[in-house]
Amino acid sequence: MILAIDAGNTRIKWGLHDGNSWLSKGWVVSTDVAGLGDAWKGLAAPDRIVVSNVAGSRLAMQIEETCKGWPAKIQWIVAVESQCGVSNGYDIPSQLGSDRWAALIAARAIAPEGCVVINAGTAMTVDALTADGV
Repeated sequence: MILAIDAGNTRIKWGLHDGNSWLSKGWVVSTDVAGLGDAWKGLAAPDRIVVSNVAGSRLAMQIEETCKGWPAKIQWIVAVESQCGVSNGYDIPSQLGSDRWAALIAARAIAPEGCVVINAGTAMTVDALTADGV
């Protein structure tokens, strides 16, 4: 099972997926990380924990603290130069938000002919992904 966490500036969204469907999902306000512990009471221990965090290091530490009761180690999504057929055009690849990077990788998997990826959260971003993955 995978616990997927999307930590943004306004909300922390999460879902527990068993490989076929979402078993549980929810959200808390980003200033209420303690609420995650309450929300996760009774969840089966995940085999993997994957986190996209654009809300800073303090929130990352709070998420780590909340997850420490599970044996799975957190996998932090970080934009890199190239991954899964996608090439990052940033001079410093890690400056591209992890949420945008994850969305581009997912878009590549479902639209290999290229596409435009629009993220609408606290901020709206628009990224173009070419057929060759740039």
